[in-house]
Amino acid sequence: MTNAAAGENINAELLSVLRRDLSRQYQITDLLGRGGMSLVFLAQEVELNRQVAIKVLPLQLLDGADAAERFEREGKISASLDHPHIVPIFRVGATSTFLWYTMKRIRGRSLEQIIRERGGLPLADVLSIVQQVGDALQYAHRQGVVHRDVKPANVMIEESGWAYVCDFGVARAFGSVSLTQTGASLGTPRYMAPEQVEGKPVDGRCDQYSLGILVWEALTGALPFTGESVGELIRKHLLETAPRLSDVRSDIPIHVSDAVGRALSKNPAERFPDVAAFIRALGGEAERRISAAFLSAKAASVHALADALTIRLPQRGRRRTLAWSAVAAVALIGGSIWAALRPSGPANGATPHRIADSVPQVASPPPTAATSPADTIRPHQPAVARARLSLSTQPPGMLFLDGKPIRSTPVIGLEIAPGRHRVQVKRDGFASFDTVLTAAPGQEIKWTRKTLKPIGS
Repeated sequence: MTNAAAGENINAELLSVLRRDLSRQYQITDLLGRGGMSLVFLAQEVELNRQVAIKVLPLQLLDGADAAERFEREGKISASLDHPHIVPIFRVGATSTFLWYTMKRIRGRSLEQIIRERGGLPLADVLSIVQQVGDALQYAHRQGVVHRDVKPANVMIEESGWAYVCDFGVARAFGSVSLTQTGASLGTPRYMAPEQVEGKPVDGRCDQYSLGILVWEALTGALPFTGESVGELIRKHLLETAPRLSDVRSDIPIHVSDAVGRALSKNPAERFPDVAAFIRALGGEAERRISAAFLSAKAASVHALADALTIRLPQRGRRRTLAWSAVAAVALIGGSIWAALRPSGPANGATPHRIADSVPQVASPPPTAATSPADTIRPHQPAVARARLSLSTQPPGMLFLDGKPIRSTPVIGLEIAPGRHRVQVKRDGFASFDTVLTAAPGQEIKWTRKTLKPIGS
C-alpha cells in the first residue's frame, strides 16, 4: 500500500472514530488541512450551534510517550492567548484514540495562498498585514510565548483585511523546561532562525527573523534563499547574505529594505530588540490600509505545496567552525525533513493552512546587550491609562472618531482617551456604522467584522 493510500485510510478511519466519540459535542464534516501528525476538520458545535475547526492527533501516530503531553501543552498555550489577531482556542480534550482541540474557524485565505496566486504584493498591503501580525507576536512575547513557526501559511486573511496568526503549535512559555529538547526539528526549516536550527534557547527575536523572511517573500513572491538540497541551503544561509529587497524590487524604500535586512541578521543581538521596533522601522505605524484590489480577491480552495527547506545558521566565527555547524545542523534536522518536504493535503473551504506538529522548545529572555536609544522601547506612562480600539468592517471604510477622520479599517490598537466617543465608519454607497462608546482606562475594545449595509438594501 502506498503512503498516500495509507494516509487516506487513516483519514477515513479517524473521521469515523471522531464522529462516533464526539457526536454529542460536534458534528464533524470535512477535512480542512493536515500536517506531519495532525489533521484539522470542520465541525459544528452542537450546544452553541457554531462552526469550529478541530485539530486532531491520532494516538497511533505518536512517536514517544511525551507526544500527548506536547499536544496538550500546545493547546493550552494557544488558549491562554487573548488577542484580536490570534486565532482563539476554545476547548482541549482527549479520548482513548486521539487528542483534540477546537479553535475559531477563519473564513478567509492564508497569506501563502495569496502570495502563490499573486506573487509580490503592494507595499501598503504587506505593511498592513505585518502590522497586525506584529501586534499579535509582540503580545505573545510579553506573555512569555514564542510562536516559533511564523510563516505565510500560518497567517490567515479575512476579506475585510483582518489578519490572524494561527497555529502556535511550536510555541512554548519561556520558563518551561519539562518537555523533550529536540532543537532544530521544531518549526518550518525555510523560516527558521539560526539559533532555532542549532537548538539553542530562543526568544522573540526568533519570531522577528521569521517575520523578516515573511516580509521578504510577501514583497517579492519568492524566498531570499533557494536550493536543490538541504546542504545547499545551509551553505547559502551560512556564507551568503540575503539579497537587499531594494535590489530585487526597485520600488521598495531603502528604510524598508534596511529594516528587513537587520531582522534577518544571523546574530540575534544584531536584530531589533523586539518585533515592535521592527514594525516601526518598516513604517508600519504610518499606514495600515489594504488596497481595494487586495480586498476584492475571493476565497478559493487550493492544494498546499510542500514546504521547501530554508535554513539559516549563525555566520559568526571562523568558516571552518561554521562548516562543521552546517553538518551538525543537517544531522540534527534529518529526522524531521520528510515531514517538512511532503505535500500537504488539500485545504477545504476557508481554512487552507498546513498544521505544524512540532515539539515546543524552551525560550530564554534576550541578552542584556546595549541598544541604541532609537531601538529602546520606552513604556508609555500617561497620567491616565488610555483605552485601545480595534475595529474591522466588511467592506472596509473610513473611521471617524468624534467627527475626525482617522484611517481606513481595519484599525488595530488605536489609543483613545477614557470617556465617551462617537465612532463612525463611512463608505460611499453604504449606510454608515455610527455608535457611541464609553471607554474605561486601559480597556481593550475589540469590534470585528461589523457589516456596512448597501444603501437601499
